[in-house]
Amino acid sequence: MGTLPPGLQPNRVPVDKSPVLAFFLTFFFGPIGLLYVKVVPALVLIVVAATGYYTLGITAVVAWIVSIVWACTEASHRHRASELWRASTANQGIPVPGYHQAAALAYYHGQDAPLPPPGWYPDKLDATKVRWWDGGQWADDTRPASQQPPTGTTPTDQSYPPPAG
Repeated sequence: MGTLPPGLQPNRVPVDKSPVLAFFLTFFFGPIGLLYVKVVPALVLIVVAATGYYTLGITAVVAWIVSIVWACTEASHRHRASELWRASTANQGIPVPGYHQAAALAYYHGQDAPLPPPGWYPDKLDATKVRWWDGGQWADDTRPASQQPPTGTTPTDQSYPPPAG
């Protein structure tokens, strides 16, 4: 199916950020808009911008420009990582075994969503089949959904008929 892009952890899904949205948020809201992609740098730049009162607005303008550039660069890196990860899973995305995974989504870099455990999940390319998820990417092994093995079995488990197709 593909390999994970360099620098990505096999058990993490990169959180996608829109560079266009990052630009507009920081263009209109300055360092406050940087909170969309980075929390700590945004807080620092908010404090720096607040000192603009004492520097005739110079630090506020510099903080505003820095926040625009920083947000666009960071959002672009995250969007690229997300697209590479999506391509490495053959656009299958990640399996959704339950609603608990949605709670793991995060909005800052150090806390991306954990991947679901290995198992058989519905194939998004063919609804009549299930596909093996190895915990990091989709395998080529598929089976008819009617012959779906119980949870916890591996794709090479011989107690079920070989994959069709």
